Amino acid sequence: ATQRTTGQRKSMALQAMSEVALTPETISRFRRSYIDAFGAPSRDDGLYAAVSEGRRFAGMEHWLPFFYERLETVFDYLPDTPVVFDHLAHEALAERHALILDHYEARRRQADGALKDAVPYKPVPPDLLYLSPENLIAALGPREAIDFTPFDAPDAGAKKIFHAGSRHGRSFVEERADPTINVFDVVVKHIADERAARRRVVIAGWTEGSLDRLGQILAEHH
Repeated sequence: ATQRTTGQRKSMALQAMSEVALTPETISRFRRSYIDAFGAPSRDDGLYAAVSEGRRFAGMEHWLPFFYERLETVFDYLPDTPVVFDHLAHEALAERHALILDHYEARRRQADGALKDAVPYKPVPPDLLYLSPENLIAALGPREAIDFTPFDAPDAGAKKIFHAGSRHGRSFVEERADPTINVFDVVVKHIADERAARRRVVIAGWTEGSLDRLGQILAEHH
């Protein structure tokens, strides 16, 4: 197998790596969409002038929906792939979307109240550029969606609930707060008790180095 493509071509067009490819079609679509959204541009509108002349403009990706008929999401490339949401992922998505809406409203008000001689930043409506939490769920379609949670969740309709049976381990808070106690001695004893109860113990570390050092310390207190 190879990624090499062979063939004859009369010409080749090299574009700078960007989400926006300035072609006659994308330029024309941008000009129409920009005017439809914001009205006739002023003479000193650097974005509109640069794109109209086929020149790149710093930050023009902020108006990405104006260049294309539609924007694709990761779901277009992975139509059948299951999606896994970590704990609090939905809350994080909602907070991020609320932040996007706040920034949009602030920039829109700034554009409406800009000084006469200033060129305002004209923001694209968020629904053209981002998926809202509701649209994200709708975009999942019939694919399998999995939500992780550290809590016991009750069965809800057709939604399947799988209990992993995991529990939060000991944090040794009291032992670490007591200067007369060596916490590693307590940890070693706790591991021995767990093994005696025929429960498997897994020790993890942030890095290989920290894990190696932790193993040495535990071995010294064994």
